[in-house]
Amino acid sequence: MSKTTIRIIIGLVISLIVVPIIVITILRSVSNTNSQQLTNNPPVRSSNEIAAAIAKSSPYLHSSKGEPTFKLLKVKRLANNWYMAWIDSATTKVLINDPSLSTNYMRVLLGPATAFDASDTYSKGIPQQVFGDFVNAKMD
Repeated sequence: MSKTTIRIIIGLVISLIVVPIIVITILRSVSNTNSQQLTNNPPVRSSNEIAAAIAKSSPYLHSSKGEPTFKLLKVKRLANNWYMAWIDSATTKVLINDPSLSTNYMRVLLGPATAFDASDTYSKGIPQQVFGDFVNAKMD
């Protein structure tokens, strides 16, 4: 075999076998450490986790230390990753989405000081059934 043939074979082995293995290994390690797993069925959240998510949603809902400045009265799970909570009174409701296994991604979509309009549900990604349950819910 000539030197040119050996160089071509070595180049093919490196480019077709070694490089893809290195790239796949790097991508797997990066994707596991930097991304949160999204899910339609996250674990059940505690009242403290719900209160923390509500407090993060607005500067007037938490103190300078990040602690809630409201009283959480009741929490209800509407669907696998949807919660509603009543804060301060039986008429002040909040709708919370929980798309991840981590509580860092919980967010308030409706309430406590927003108008509830059915036409906004699609643009906010709120299922019609969840919105209907939220609007019609009464604190027992």
